[in-house]
Amino acid sequence: MEKLFEHSQVDLYWNKTENYLRLDWRDRVELEVYKNALLKSLEVVEQHQVVRFLIDQRVLEYVGSEAQAWLSVKWFPALEQLVSENVYMAILPSKSLFVRLASQTVSQRLKNTTFYSITKYFDNEALALDWLLSEQPTH
Repeated sequence: MEKLFEHSQVDLYWNKTENYLRLDWRDRVELEVYKNALLKSLEVVEQHQVVRFLIDQRVLEYVGSEAQAWLSVKWFPALEQLVSENVYMAILPSKSLFVRLASQTVSQRLKNTTFYSITKYFDNEALALDWLLSEQPTH
């Protein structure tokens, strides 16, 4: 697994063999760090047509409403422009109720768009990875 972005609040990895991205979020993420990590992920999506994400939020304590809005209004539409198939997201949820609810709200909003994303939540990392790797991109 190749580390593409490193910060005390997030690490971004690309598994070249299985072609998925992994984001490990921690603590209280600052808006600029949040944006930079996710913009880096879009570069990899564009270069390698990555459509599978493992998102580890288990030790994430807080994401601000501005970051959530940016994710919905900017990042997901940019992702939609880069891929021509389903996007799969396996999420290991935060212990923070606020973060869990915010994540689920974003997932619900996506269901009301033309973008086709399949998001599942897992308490077990091995199960999340099994599901993610069983999903075959459609190109």
